[in-house]
Amino acid sequence: MYGLRQHKWLPPVTAVVVILLLSGAGYITLFSGGPQQRNVVLILPDTGTIRKYYGGPQAPVRNYLHITFDGSSRKNDIRLSFARIYMEDMQQHQDTLRGIHFHFDKTAHYEDLVKVLDLLWCMRTQRWLAEPEDIWYFQYGDEHDF
Repeated sequence: MYGLRQHKWLPPVTAVVVILLLSGAGYITLFSGGPQQRNVVLILPDTGTIRKYYGGPQAPVRNYLHITFDGSSRKNDIRLSFARIYMEDMQQHQDTLRGIHFHFDKTAHYEDLVKVLDLLWCMRTQRWLAEPEDIWYFQYGDEHDF
């Protein structure tokens, strides 16, 4: 009985501390540039498979350069170098009519995927779509910039 009387202050103090912590976290979230909500418009490449599964806006019809990566490291390096040149030309001319479709065959290595993602990062691309075995790269004109 002696122990119960001595700790009657514990639940109210705990409740006050929890309320202060939650209030402080809410204040920090609201006024310190915490998480912000953004609306994203998803625009997909014009392919029959994607159109079948997704409704909504579709990208304009493009002429895609299809590059397939397989188990050959030397050929994949050549394909990747060609893709870099093609992307530089697209970006230089602000070409919105062409695109690149990277396809990864069953024999492709993981390093090929990493190299393609690194290429997209180094080229500072803003628009690309990843699927389980494909990556689609494309550009939009000013009318589609968000």
